[in-house]
Amino acid sequence: MAPGVFILLSILGTHTCLTSYSLMEVAGKEISFFSIGQIKDNKEFIATARKLERFILKQNNPLATYRLAIQLSSRGFSTKRLERHIIAIADPKWLVRFAQNIPRCSTGLIEQSLLKLDCEPFHLAMFAIAVAGSNKELLERLVIKSGNPKAAYICLRYLKHPSVNKIKKILIQSGKPRYLFALACKLKRKKDITLIEDLIIESGNATYQRLFAKHIKSANVERLEAAVIASGSIKQIRAFAMELKTKRALRYSVLD
Repeated sequence: MAPGVFILLSILGTHTCLTSYSLMEVAGKEISFFSIGQIKDNKEFIATARKLERFILKQNNPLATYRLAIQLSSRGFSTKRLERHIIAIADPKWLVRFAQNIPRCSTGLIEQSLLKLDCEPFHLAMFAIAVAGSNKELLERLVIKSGNPKAAYICLRYLKHPSVNKIKKILIQSGKPRYLFALACKLKRKKDITLIEDLIIESGNATYQRLFAKHIKSANVERLEAAVIASGSIKQIRAFAMELKTKRALRYSVLD
């Protein structure tokens, strides 16, 4: 059976079991986006794709909308109707993915739609770091205003020029070792580094105690070594001894 015929039968509801294709069920219909991508002839491809598009535009399925847009854009065909549809569905996760991965889409319109949704700060942060041409400054300000540690961490970690001093308070208040360590890597003031070192020791997380000692120049290695030894984790004690060449950790690591 030709790939194009399979797609059309799937849309019409004819059940065809082809385990070699990646199937997706949309409104009770089985669709193979792999199959449509295998159609070599452009006329057959676009005819099949547009028929499938008309079906998808009647559904509230962001994944199907996104996957068809991937197929159309890969062959240079317009995805504007699918873009309007993904905006109408208003699912933040798929708005971000559409803007990130569909060439020539209207990222500005998608960003405006995202901002109107009052969505989780995480999605704002992901749009800022993943979408070329996004208003990174505005999105970062909104993340900082939200006080959300996860979103703030994403901005700190992946934006080219994050507002470190504004993000600092959010991540310190979170108390999460992973966030604290990433923050320490961006800071220079001894006072800030000492505070974060205190918090990481208090957290009891031996992994980040070791990483802090290894990567932060002004870290108190002996103090962090004692904390790692106190954790009782032979794996982390041994890693500490090997990476930082400390005799005390080495002695404890061979006791296992």
